[in-house]
Amino acid sequence: MSKAVLINVVEKKNPSKRSEPGKFYASALTSGEKNIEEIAEEIEGSCTVTSQDIVAVIEALRKRIIRGLQNGEIMRIGNIGYFRLSICSQGTVKKEDFNVNCIKRAKILFTPCTTLRDMLKTLNYELNKGTATVPDTTTDTGTDNTSGNTGGTGGTGGGDMAGA
Repeated sequence: MSKAVLINVVEKKNPSKRSEPGKFYASALTSGEKNIEEIAEEIEGSCTVTSQDIVAVIEALRKRIIRGLQNGEIMRIGNIGYFRLSICSQGTVKKEDFNVNCIKRAKILFTPCTTLRDMLKTLNYELNKGTATVPDTTTDTGTDNTSGNTGGTGGTGGGDMAGA
């Protein structure tokens, strides 16, 4: 059985009602971070591929995901999930008034596979009673303060995909 996810309880104010008292919400507390080299070394221990080969394949995958997204493709990564683009734009009253200058930005959305989504249903939670804290970086109650991801279909999908 995996250990419980530690949570902090943080106060958040409604940005449109700043004069009202805030409410308290759960915020996941991270227990550390692993870089690609550390992950590759762990994988190397359970298969016949070297950590350098694993890193090389992941880097090639990252570049291919970028190319695919630039071409408007949904990039399905087996039993991990898929990446796709989402466009944010200004609205126009008439269709003929819309042009590419109305586009504000693009985002990369990640949708986890069923196995990853099902894992979320099995998590156990424990209130953080220690001194570790996580800063309140958002007023959106659906956002994980530690990663900036919504844990569902939003977020960046694990990193800066634009910097190929």
